[in-house]
Formats: sequence, structure tokens, C-alpha cells
Amino acid sequence: MDHSIELMPDVLAAQQGDMAAYQRLISRCRQMVSSIALAIVKDLDRSEDIAQQVFIHVWQQLPQLREASSFLPWLRQITRYQAFHGLRDQKARRELDSDDADTVLAEFIDPDANPELWHGRAEQAQLLQQFLDALPAESREILLLFYREEQSSSQVAALLGISEANVRKKLQRVRESLKEQWLS
Repeated sequence: MDHSIELMPDVLAAQQGDMAAYQRLISRCRQMVSSIALAIVKDLDRSEDIAQQVFIHVWQQLPQLREASSFLPWLRQITRYQAFHGLRDQKARRELDSDDADTVLAEFIDPDANPELWHGRAEQAQLLQQFLDALPAESREILLLFYREEQSSSQVAALLGISEANVRKKLQRVRESLKEQWLS
């Protein structure tokens, strides 16, 4: 199912100033925007701030969007721009340290789900964070949408504008890479 077509009536209405239509767009796209931002800034609170900035910017610029069918790619591009801009500002203020990385991982993973798996959690969390940091941004986005946001591979494909086969292939590669690194 193509989300762009599904969103078009609300995009067109929001372009005319319909706030209710825009609220529907926000609720349908919030997880995608937050996940893309989180994949880039690796900080849950910052990703939520960026999502708010994105939606304010989109509301202001929506009337200039020429093709309603381009809404999702346009939204993803604005999100990436805002997140990278926010990351640059954050790095200018201070560098991320390992405590920040552990905090971010704690947000991703429920330590109570399988306590024996997380025996020695600090070391595993650090290794997992290093692994996530080394991934290309698109792979991190796919992982976050699939695992954290619990989206299906077809939903991830539609949200990111790529094929479902591409999503499955990237997930498989990341799993294999993680397994190799984890065992070594």
C-alpha cells in the first residue's frame, strides 16, 4: 500500500490551511519522523524535539509543496536535514560520551524482558551502541522503524520510500553483521 496516495487528501487539505487535516498527517507520520531523527541524533529527547521542529517547519512550508504525492519524501528530507543540523549544533556544544550511549540504549531495550540475556549489560550495551553507530543512517532508520516502532517490513518500505525486498535484505545484512561481531 502506498502511503503517499493514502495521505494525499490530508496533504491537499492541509495546504489550504486545514489544521485538522494537518493534525492527522502529524499523527500518521510522527513515528517515522521521530525514528529518522533518532537514527541520526541517537538521543530520544532530542529526536522528539527535532520532530516538533520538523512539523512546525512543514506547516510553514506546506503551501509551497508543488506535488502532494511528494509529501513523504519531502518530509523525510526535512527530517534528515533538521536532525543533522541538530546533531551539528549538539556536537558544537559537547561530544557524546559513553554514558550518553548507555542512556540511549536503555531507551531501546527493556532490560526486564530477558534478564539473563543482559547479564553484563553495560559491556553489551556499549558493544551494541558501537555497532549501531557504525551503521549507515538508512540502515539505522530501518532498524529503528522495524524493531523500536514495531513496523512491518512493508510499512518500513512505504515510510522510507524503498522496496520491501530492500528492507528485508538490509535487515538480514545487519542481523548477520551483528551476529558476526557479537560472536567475535
